Amino acid sequence: MLHEELGIKKNSSIDKILIIGANGNVGKVLIPELLKFGYKVRALEYRSKIQERDGLEILNGNTLDLDSLKRAVDGVDAICHLIRGTGPGDTVCEKWFNCCVRGSVNLLEAAKEVKLVRYITGSADNVFGHVTIPHYGPITEN
Repeated sequence: MLHEELGIKKNSSIDKILIIGANGNVGKVLIPELLKFGYKVRALEYRSKIQERDGLEILNGNTLDLDSLKRAVDGVDAICHLIRGTGPGDTVCEKWFNCCVRGSVNLLEAAKEVKLVRYITGSADNVFGHVTIPHYGPITEN
């Protein structure tokens, strides 16, 4: 395996990792690699079905439902939050806000109740400009 050739080893303080955004461009590639390393992996499934794999635990829920997030973070040592896309809402901006901001806040709230070793968050493609919401700089609080 390439990671062995490069001298990359499993983090001994992390056993189980929760993946939010398992069907995204990064999540689809990350999950099998984490399983190869020997991590236990849990993925949160919302709208699209996640490919079942040996060693992958799949839970139904979404980042706007705090109870499902509390179940998802229970027993994990690390979280990879890779979600992008849209959530519920009436406008494009509201859908992006619910998915990317409100969902992130809920995940952090749920994570406060567990003893995490690592929290990794990814970004959405619209940071670099997106066809439905063009912009020409970083997203700010405004």
